[in-house]
Amino acid sequence: MHVARALAGLLSAQPGSVICGFDTGSLKKGIVTANLTGVEYQTFSHSPETWSSLWDGEVFKKGTVKVETEMVELSIPNKQHLMMRWSVTRL
Repeated sequence: MHVARALAGLLSAQPGSVICGFDTGSLKKGIVTANLTGVEYQTFSHSPETWSSLWDGEVFKKGTVKVETEMVELSIPNKQHLMMRWSVTRL
């Protein structure tokens, strides 16, 4: 929440302003175990639904932003890793 609020501070108050990013995602919110470089690690990941509700209702007043997400599977041989491309647009 702290990081999301810091990012929100970079978003202009003008309608149509956008912030976007790309981060580890999951079909279900929670801890994800990954091994992209031969080292296993765990990270917390949001689902598209929980990411949207974080921005539209917690970080910003509900209905004042449009949140778009897209799950992307990385092309890594013998490994499956989901990333979430996202954007938050002021209405």
